[in-house]
Amino acid sequence: MMYEIKKINSSTETGGIVNQINSVISKKFAENGHIVAWLNYSILFGMLKEGKMNFYQSQMPDWKKHLIRIRVFNEQKELLIWKSNRNFKYRLRVDEFKGDEPARKEIEFMDAEQIIWGTKASPLEGEFSKIQEDRGVEFIVPFSDLKLSANSRLILITRNYLDYNEIKQVGIIDTRFVKIECQEV
Repeated sequence: MMYEIKKINSSTETGGIVNQINSVISKKFAENGHIVAWLNYSILFGMLKEGKMNFYQSQMPDWKKHLIRIRVFNEQKELLIWKSNRNFKYRLRVDEFKGDEPARKEIEFMDAEQIIWGTKASPLEGEFSKIQEDRGVEFIVPFSDLKLSANSRLILITRNYLDYNEIKQVGIIDTRFVKIECQEV
């Protein structure tokens, strides 16, 4: 894949979380999207639909006890929540390809594709599938009817935001998840 640097209007909001993580997600992310949650004991993939988190078999972990980081995302925005000491913080990033709202800043970015482990898929109940490889890695993902192989994989699209330092060296200043899709590799 050839990386192409583009420009986008983007804004960020950061803060601390004093109340329930679920309420922060529903207030900051009203749209549908994907969820990836890193817990002390597992990684959960899910969907946000109509303001409700949906994980396989309706799993709803104790966020305060087990959450390390969670990303709720779609093609326009991402809400990142992470544990910092005993508290939680968040960063909301919103992208817009057109429009000139004053709160948004034009910034350079490049998208990248990350291959998600899993060359075999087994359908599960609801809209979920278990993906796995011979190495023993397996995830339950919110996709049904997956046809995976060594040449067809789930791909995580990430967006890397670029900025320049005082001597004009470019670096990545932020990264967000954009989407997960099945692609030929």
